[in-house]
Amino acid sequence: MQGKYLTQKERFYIEKRRGEDINQATIAKELKLPRSTISRELRRNTDPAFNGVYSCRRTDSLARVRRHNPLPDNVFY
Repeated sequence: MQGKYLTQKERFYIEKRRGEDINQATIAKELKLPRSTISRELRRNTDPAFNGVYSCRRTDSLARVRRHNPLPDNVFY
């Protein structure tokens, strides 16, 4: 992965593999990413409006909106 964010290609790969019922740890190994990255991606970007199915197109738009709407300064994680 180049940079700070998952690419659209990586998101598409996650969607494809999740559709094949492949677990998060395997997907992480295949993409050479930490398992927590995949877990976080699925947790944050699986839209309830899509009946709990991960969609790379929907995810890309959700992530883009989040990047352009930063959290207030008083929110810590």
